[in-house]
Amino acid sequence: MVATVESTFGPTCDVMREEADAAGRTAVIRTVPAEGAWKYFEDGDRERYLDLVARTVDTITGVDVVVLAQVSMAHAAARTRTGTAAPVLSSPAPGLRAAAAAVR
Repeated sequence: MVATVESTFGPTCDVMREEADAAGRTAVIRTVPAEGAWKYFEDGDRERYLDLVARTVDTITGVDVVVLAQVSMAHAAARTRTGTAAPVLSSPAPGLRAAAAAVR
């Protein structure tokens, strides 16, 4: 899991573990901070923010999937250049689908 703010890891890990448990699976979660990226976000430099997140993802090896823990990072998935077969997931689309289903 990649995040730009340390406080994101705890709650997001909890949700991932809950979902894994509900699916009868065990999740081994490794957290990887995108060091320095949040400053770019705060400064309004979206391009550098997303590029730094993508570069962080590109350093990750030996995983089945990479999860971008913050909605603000979603567009970084398309910027990754990693050669790994691991998919890079972000939360907006699944979250919106779940919200729409709950409203129905």
